[in-house]
Amino acid sequence: MSALVDQLQSSEYSDPFKRAVTLKDAPDYDEVVKKPTNLSSIGKKVKGGTIRSWEELERELWLMMANCYVYNRPGSEVLDAANSVSTIFGIYMQLGGLNAK
Repeated sequence: MSALVDQLQSSEYSDPFKRAVTLKDAPDYDEVVKKPTNLSSIGKKVKGGTIRSWEELERELWLMMANCYVYNRPGSEVLDAANSVSTIFGIYMQLGGLNAK
């Protein structure tokens, strides 16, 4: 699971998702997004054992993407990045990520 998170973090499209959104970045983010998450916190949860299954990892990654889709406007660069990261994630899972140990 760490390999997938590392791969997503190294993607050229992952910059908007590497760290928590700050109030400086988006002053109303916490009013719109009730369960924020990002690749850094997801990676820590995987390494710390809070996320223990592929299903939990998948749920957390989709939450991150859903937050992005809820907050950002259609056609924005951030949504384009989210689509690319989602594609990488989807391909990984289709290639057997859920069956990996």
